[in-house]
Amino acid sequence: MRRLVLVLAVIAAAIPVAVSTASGAPDGHGAPHAKALLATAEHPVIDNDFLYHEEWFSQSQFVSRVAGADGSPVDPANSNNLPPNYNGANEFYGWWKSESTNTDDSHMGPMGKFLTAKDHFSACCSSSGNQTYPYQLDNATVTIPGQSCPGQVVLIAGHNDSTPTSTSVANGAQTGTATPMSGIRGGNWGNGSPYDADTGITMGMAELQGLMRWYQLNGTYPKRTIKTGLFDAEETGLVGSGEYSQTDTPTTLAVPVPAGATTINVASANGIGAGSDIVVDQAGNHEVKTIKTAGTAVRTATTLSAAAAAGDTNIKVASVSNMVAGERISVDTGANQELGTIKTVGTSGATGTGVTLAGALTGAHASGVAAQDLGSGLTLTSPLAKAYPSGTTVTRTALGLIPDGPQGQYVMVANMDQNGMEYPAYHWGTQHYLNNIVGGGVGPWYTNINASPLAANNIYPATSAAWARIQANMPAEVAFRGAIADSVSQAFQVLGQKYNFSMPLENPLRLDQVGSTPVDPTTQTVPAYSPEDQQKYSPVLDDGLGRTDQVSFINRGIPGYGIVGAYDSSSSQAVGGNENPYPASYTSKPGLSAFAGQDTIDDYIQHLNYFASGTTHGPGGVQTPSEGLKRALELPATWTDYLIQRDQYAGAVPKGNGNVSYFETDPAKPTTTNTVTFDASFSRTPDGSTSGLKYFWDFGDGHTAATANQKVTHTYASTAPHYYDVKLYTLDGGGHEGYYRQALPVEFQPTLSPATPPASEPTPPATDPCGSLTATEQSSIAGLAKIGFGQLGGGASEVDGTYTSGDVGGTVPATLSLTLGAPASFGAFTPGVDKTYSASTTANVISTAGDATLSVSDPGHLANGAFSLPDPLQVTVNPSSWSAPVSNGGVAIGFSQHIGAADALRTGSYSRTLTFTLSTTTP
Repeated sequence: MRRLVLVLAVIAAAIPVAVSTASGAPDGHGAPHAKALLATAEHPVIDNDFLYHEEWFSQSQFVSRVAGADGSPVDPANSNNLPPNYNGANEFYGWWKSESTNTDDSHMGPMGKFLTAKDHFSACCSSSGNQTYPYQLDNATVTIPGQSCPGQVVLIAGHNDSTPTSTSVANGAQTGTATPMSGIRGGNWGNGSPYDADTGITMGMAELQGLMRWYQLNGTYPKRTIKTGLFDAEETGLVGSGEYSQTDTPTTLAVPVPAGATTINVASANGIGAGSDIVVDQAGNHEVKTIKTAGTAVRTATTLSAAAAAGDTNIKVASVSNMVAGERISVDTGANQELGTIKTVGTSGATGTGVTLAGALTGAHASGVAAQDLGSGLTLTSPLAKAYPSGTTVTRTALGLIPDGPQGQYVMVANMDQNGMEYPAYHWGTQHYLNNIVGGGVGPWYTNINASPLAANNIYPATSAAWARIQANMPAEVAFRGAIADSVSQAFQVLGQKYNFSMPLENPLRLDQVGSTPVDPTTQTVPAYSPEDQQKYSPVLDDGLGRTDQVSFINRGIPGYGIVGAYDSSSSQAVGGNENPYPASYTSKPGLSAFAGQDTIDDYIQHLNYFASGTTHGPGGVQTPSEGLKRALELPATWTDYLIQRDQYAGAVPKGNGNVSYFETDPAKPTTTNTVTFDASFSRTPDGSTSGLKYFWDFGDGHTAATANQKVTHTYASTAPHYYDVKLYTLDGGGHEGYYRQALPVEFQPTLSPATPPASEPTPPATDPCGSLTATEQSSIAGLAKIGFGQLGGGASEVDGTYTSGDVGGTVPATLSLTLGAPASFGAFTPGVDKTYSASTTANVISTAGDATLSVSDPGHLANGAFSLPDPLQVTVNPSSWSAPVSNGGVAIGFSQHIGAADALRTGSYSRTLTFTLSTTTP
């Protein structure tokens, strides 16, 4: 797999000059205040008012967002869609997409015109715990394509779902039916809303906003594509992020299967479960089948410990620990392989009772040959239509959203999970936390920054495929870790300067002596944002938590991290376990979650404010944040933007005057279909409009299309596995152009490292990962497009664009021609005389290839029967290479032979036959 190595550019922390890009704070975001600092030339700035308003509105409007239980998200108007006071999942999706693409100055501003919201629906799973999935899941995204490198992607995301509690008021939500609530409750009837889900989502919205305002201020545009996203069903096993990042390491058939078979035995179960769809054979002969029951793969192989004869029903094996009665068994290999069924399992060894078979062997087998239990295998819901040999590829159908070709790869993923109870906020806004009410001095909440690991651990074991992929991308991982740490340091410095390196403690209680009267009820301040605090409370660590959505992407070798505040009662101080609120003398310590708010019905905005500050809201009322909560959300959002703005991630380039051209496909991974929908709705004119855009497609198979529609569907004639180099050209009414390409694997799923691709797997084209076209390619597709666009109009919005560029044309066949002149001769050799002899001939070269090379086999030594000359023959070829086509190119070929005075020469002719080869790497 081709990997991108990123070089870390260290950016010194600086305090930028304040520059405002808008007239003031967004309306309706709380009490009146001074103009907000919305961006600086150096850095994005997080709009705290916007962030908190979205947080407050979300948690107060969309109660208990239970994934897959709110009616079909494809049709929110369906009668099965519950009101938001019962289940607000579908309404939340609509709100998030609208807010994230809003072009008002109070939201994304003018750069919002380049943002496109998309839904990515997927059928999902059977019931898991108290979660049900009667309807589809949705991984929604908002995308702004990169200008110079749209083929590489940066993702900011978080999970949006909650799960219902087991209390009586939520029983209906467990089954997706209405709950008897009369109106919106200020809290959450489930778990995972303001602290666990809302904060991650709204931080991502504010991060996108900060970046858009920064680009707008500087007249720049993202270098790479930026996406924000919603991971559905995180609460029930990282389902959404797993489906987003999904790919598969194929397994193989362990033994041949006949047509009509309903059970297959595989080399690895590979996570294939009941209900999964699998593809048998990716070599143009495939079948898609659904798994009825998922059993075991082949078990560890053993050997015969004694020879077996034809007719035997009992075999002696070196080990019986790998044998199970009722399962199939393979004895021997190759042409001698026999398959049977295990009847009983006895003891091992040549003198043991061995394994009894349900039928007799048909041939003899030597001691020491392989014997292997084939496992119970995978049972299919319908029989196979064809027969397949052993070794045939078996893979799950691909549901992921990350393309498998050179373009569309992700350079980093930022996962916002549960935030707000973390640095620099103090527990309940005081140093007098429960475990030291009297003495005080208790520090702030801890922030878990769980990043791609630089050493194997129990989440990413040394023997796992995930760790192999991380190692393969280690230079980028190391650079990423350095960039995160540097961005955190910059944010600490910038925000420290902004807040005079201090943090208010909003809880007025200072019970630092016996009695109930506070020593001083006025607001206290403590030092904050120091490098020492960063190392103690916000260090960047290897992901050892492993239970949030970044795991799905890090497993692919993509640099990533998750941000998590307080989360449970762990005793490990490395992950904030020191925040357990009980004195060491307490013998019974309930879990921190029971107090912190996540995963309880107490997870609502007032509760979150209270744990971050000791107050339930800010001075401006219930729609304003406490200072503790505001700072706790602002800091990680700030350093996330500082990271993303770096050149090796989203980067920035001067905004150009061309169109932004970009497309994605549906399905993203057309592994089992040759019909693909191409979506160019992400493309924009230079002012961010889609009006007047025309699209020309080269589908990579010799067919093209000219259209005024944003989407086209194309069916490839072949069903054989193949990579197609698809190119898009856009043209607007002002003559602005844009180009993008993506190599698309169709009718197969490329093998993910570290697995070895089968020899039959197509090789991806060596095209630019950014998706750019060469000048020659741009000229060619633009010329064809203008002919095709001329056919549009008069009611035609799409026409076949397979046109030539003129009325007269011709074709040149692929040609490599080499003609050699007369054989060369040295004449007579004179014995006893030291001399070097010369000879020559010529060659004529004709090549229509992009390059050509003329090479000669090893000259060796001239020979006369069994006698050879001591010194080797020397050959020169001039010229020997061409960087362009050539017709009747002359070549001079020279030969030289040294003969020493003491060399013994045999009477007769010395000769050697040489082979000259004309070859090319670009036919």
